[in-house]
Amino acid sequence: MPLKGLNPDLSTLKALHRAHAFNIPFSSLDVIAWDYEPRLFVNDDEHLSYSNDKVITQALGGSCYDTNILFMRALKEIGFEVHLMQGRVVLMNPEAAKSHVILKVVIDNTPYLVDVSLGIAGLIEPIKLEVNDDIQQDYMKYQLEKNNGIYSFNAMMQGQWKTCYTFLESEDVKMMDVHFISYARTEQERSKEKGTIMASIFTSDGLVVLLGDSLTKDLMVFSRTASEDKVLKLNINTDAKFKNVCDEYFGIKVPNSKQTIFDGIESSNDSQPLLAQVV
Repeated sequence: MPLKGLNPDLSTLKALHRAHAFNIPFSSLDVIAWDYEPRLFVNDDEHLSYSNDKVITQALGGSCYDTNILFMRALKEIGFEVHLMQGRVVLMNPEAAKSHVILKVVIDNTPYLVDVSLGIAGLIEPIKLEVNDDIQQDYMKYQLEKNNGIYSFNAMMQGQWKTCYTFLESEDVKMMDVHFISYARTEQERSKEKGTIMASIFTSDGLVVLLGDSLTKDLMVFSRTASEDKVLKLNINTDAKFKNVCDEYFGIKVPNSKQTIFDGIESSNDSQPLLAQVV
């Protein structure tokens, strides 16, 4: 979608957010699933150039350090007032560090939460930054709560409300902070004995998610709506199957040169995945 001539209004923001959600996948695969080397960016241009090459040119998807940052740059070029914020993703780890980069966009003095990069239950469109316990977007349901000045972004999963992340509206993050957060987070994930493998993208039927464990190499693809998770594919246990799933479900074409977690595995094991539950 060409940016020239677009107006910095709510309808444009909603259209761009929705277009991103349905066309550009969230992906942490480069950190966990193949041979990625973390890098500390020395300036904003280097960070943006790297993310643009990965997300747009190579079509590999990206994390919040890539997609939300690129989305912010696009919005600023149109003329939107955009602020960086920092969230703590507590869904799978209540003690997690504040490492999720999110955006606040102000339109006519009204702030909106913008986040095109939460893999497990992200937004389809921006939401007004105010307490609301009933937000419906297509097949997804969300809540925004506030306690002691701290916002909680909640999503309904399998018929239950779960807090995805918390954040402070007043916290204004700088790009230099993002450079360090990105480097520290990827270094941390690479140093772990195991890590969570994830990719996701919205489709007409549901949020399609690839979820797995890099140690046990148990992966599944499921489709998420507010009411249920429907498993689409199991037994992703060879390099060829993994690359096929990335391409078929998420449009991510893993280069043959990339060494994945399944490198060297040739035979198939048809046992059920060992993942205890889908979060």
